[in-house]
Amino acid sequence: MRGAGGASLPSDSFISAGLLNQMVSYKRPPITEASFEIRILEPLDDAKLSSLNGRLEPRFETSDQITDFAVGLNVKRRESVLEPRDHGYRLESKDKTDILLIKTKSFVCSRLAPYDGWESFRDSCVNGWATWKKVVGVKKIERIGLRYINRIDIPMKDKIKINVEDYLTVVPKYPEPDTIASFQRYTMQVVGHIESREFELAINSSVVPSPLVNHLSVILDLDVYRQRDLPQSDKKIWEMADSMRDQKNRIFEACITDAARELFG
Repeated sequence: MRGAGGASLPSDSFISAGLLNQMVSYKRPPITEASFEIRILEPLDDAKLSSLNGRLEPRFETSDQITDFAVGLNVKRRESVLEPRDHGYRLESKDKTDILLIKTKSFVCSRLAPYDGWESFRDSCVNGWATWKKVVGVKKIERIGLRYINRIDIPMKDKIKINVEDYLTVVPKYPEPDTIASFQRYTMQVVGHIESREFELAINSSVVPSPLVNHLSVILDLDVYRQRDLPQSDKKIWEMADSMRDQKNRIFEACITDAARELFG
C-alpha cells in the first residue's frame, strides 16, 4: 500500500485479517462522524426525490434542499465557475447528531458524536434504506462505502513539540532536522486495497485546529468501500456492511499506537 507525499505506512502484512483477534472497545472513542453510503447507477428524478423526502421527513426535525457543486473553468473568460453536480435533501434530528442525505444518486446515513455504537448506527441505516427502497424500488448499486472520521485530541501540557508518530503509524515523511525541524500542519492521503482485494481503502489524515485548549488535534479518516461485484439484495448489503465495519476496526488499530489508545480510555 502506498501513500501520497512520502507517507510512512504500516506494512501490507500489518493491515490484514490477522491483525486483531478481538474487537477493542473504548470509553471515549474519538469518532466524530460515521457514514454509510449506497450509490446507485441511474439518478432519481426530482419527483421521486420529493416523494422520498416526504416519506422520511416526519422522522426528522428539519429537511433542507441541498446542491453539490464542482469547480469548473470557463476558458474564454479565464475564470472558475461553480457547476451543479448533484442535489437532494439533508434531513437532521433535533440534536443534529443523526443525518440522512438523499440525493439523485446516493443514500447516505450519518451519525455525529457522541457515537453510540455500531448496532444503533446500523439500525438507523437499515431503517432509512428500507424506506428508500419502498419509495424508489430496486436500483442498480455501483458503490457501497463505510466511512469513519476520528479526531485524536493530544494534550500539549508542558510539551513544546508533539511527535505525531508517537500516536499514529500513518504519518508523513519530511526532510531531516537540518532542513525541517518539525511540522505544524500536514495533509496526506493513502489509497489501496485490503487483504484479498475484497475492499478498497482511503486513509486521510491531517492536523486541524483543536477545539480544546492546549491540545493538538489530528484527524484519522478511514473510508472502506467497494465498487465492483456489489450485492443487490438487502441481506447481502448488510452482511457486507458488517464486514466493512470489522475491517475498519482492524485498520484503525493498525493506524494508532498505545499512546493514542490511552487517550480513549
